[in-house]
Amino acid sequence: MATEDDTRFVKWTNAGGETLSTDNPFTFTVKRDTALRAHFEAYAFSEVINGTVYNLDVDAHTAAVSSTNKVHNMFASLVIPQEVRTAGGQLYAVTALNAEAFRGNGKLKSVTIPGSIGEWGAGVFRQCDSLQSVTFGEGLKSIGAEAFPGCSSLASVTIPNGLTRIRKGAFSACTGLQDIELEWDSPDRGTVDADAFAGVPASCRVHIPRGSEDRYGYDRDLKAVWQGLPVVSDRYAVGVASGDTAVGRVTGGGNRMVLYAETTLTADADSGYHFVKWTNADGSLFSVANPHTFVVTGDMSVQAHFAVNNAVYTVKLSAVNGKIMAGDGVHDYDTEIEAVAEADYGYHFVKWVNVAGDSVSGSNPYRFVLTEETELTAVFTKDTDEPLTGFGTLLGVETLSGVYYAEGVLRLANLKGYFISVSTLDGRQVLQFRADSDDERYAAALPAGIYVLNAARGKEERHVGTKFVVK
Repeated sequence: MATEDDTRFVKWTNAGGETLSTDNPFTFTVKRDTALRAHFEAYAFSEVINGTVYNLDVDAHTAAVSSTNKVHNMFASLVIPQEVRTAGGQLYAVTALNAEAFRGNGKLKSVTIPGSIGEWGAGVFRQCDSLQSVTFGEGLKSIGAEAFPGCSSLASVTIPNGLTRIRKGAFSACTGLQDIELEWDSPDRGTVDADAFAGVPASCRVHIPRGSEDRYGYDRDLKAVWQGLPVVSDRYAVGVASGDTAVGRVTGGGNRMVLYAETTLTADADSGYHFVKWTNADGSLFSVANPHTFVVTGDMSVQAHFAVNNAVYTVKLSAVNGKIMAGDGVHDYDTEIEAVAEADYGYHFVKWVNVAGDSVSGSNPYRFVLTEETELTAVFTKDTDEPLTGFGTLLGVETLSGVYYAEGVLRLANLKGYFISVSTLDGRQVLQFRADSDDERYAAALPAGIYVLNAARGKEERHVGTKFVVK
């Protein structure tokens, strides 16, 4: 056999370039002056190198992975190098994968393809149904047509930022594919031919780089798609830790959290201890709920705090334009507290706020289980400050009577025993009931508008309220 340094004879031609013979040696009779030219070409041949068959081009010093490899089924793990060295010591750059080179290889589980590959034949890894992992080397620009069709065990694949062409049917019928790690910083980074992902399950997720969300149309509705597959941005971190691992542990969080998706943190206290709160990295309160479910909006760090069970805590309640009726004082841990506030005349309750001014509850009484030192303030506002006009003194009523509407409740003062009617300006009645107390609270979802309230008790007493507005 000729070596790679050899060439092979092709033909003889005359001065006009006409072929005279392909025989070598060539025997003929001389009849006149004759000019002959011998033609040679580089000798291409195959060689098995490290168990893989390559077609070697002596002239270009390049190697192509041969189509004959499909009959061998030799490797569970295949790393195709960027260059190979022959038995004669010559180096060849590996630049091509010939058609169906590993078709139907049932043993192959992983393959690495170097960046030197510039040419793909069709169906290189077709129906390699044991193939689970594919790695594309740095510098690789394209994936060939029908490169991996029917590779049913392939569960994930990473598309590097530099790989900018995915040809037709490259991953078609990869029925086990669940994750595509797409490193393109924009969906326009490369070209994807028709049916490149045809037959891939609809549950397969496309993971995009952080910071690229706007370019993929990814937002809080979580409905962005790429090649018909759902897009997720899950490269955000939620760090979670226990303030004291000796008394409690935490679960949840991680380094691959989905932006704008819900996640849950759970704190588990050891015997004799209880969970108190979650705090942010700066020590500010994050939540007192446990488990705590929230929407991820970026990187964050959260710490769980625990305390011993036999502790006592102080509940400090205060009010302006009102007074605290119950709940203030020192209480045992895990006691149910009922915080009650009463408004001064001409005011009504709005909400409870904590020391940071954050709203805690709109309920009064407000019931909660005591797990830490607690300080709350009852917030009141003037009745006349509501976006509603209250009663003045009504005919035949010795005490001052009034009405206001807030948070879906119609509240009546000093109208016990009166029949109440609320109508729109066009006379359409929307409410009718009897007030059973001088501090009547009637749940009513009133749409925005102007209303007239009438109050009556007996034939001799009829009272008409002024108009009030619901905004």
